[in-house]
Amino acid sequence: LLDALAAAGGWTASANPKKISVLTPSSGTQPVAPVHYDVTAILAGRAPNPALPAQATISVTERLY
Repeated sequence: LLDALAAAGGWTASANPKKISVLTPSSGTQPVAPVHYDVTAILAGRAPNPALPAQATISVTERLY
């Protein structure tokens, strides 16, 4: 996950690193619910850096002030 975010150029100041969503492609007819990650916990070593499957879509939620 961290490598994919870095390859995309990181996130902007308005991004919320505590609400990163990853949607993996469905192998059937049912859609797959996104999995949510807190990148600050990953960077602090409190959560593992997950491996992403091919074709995963990452969505970074905008921070609300």
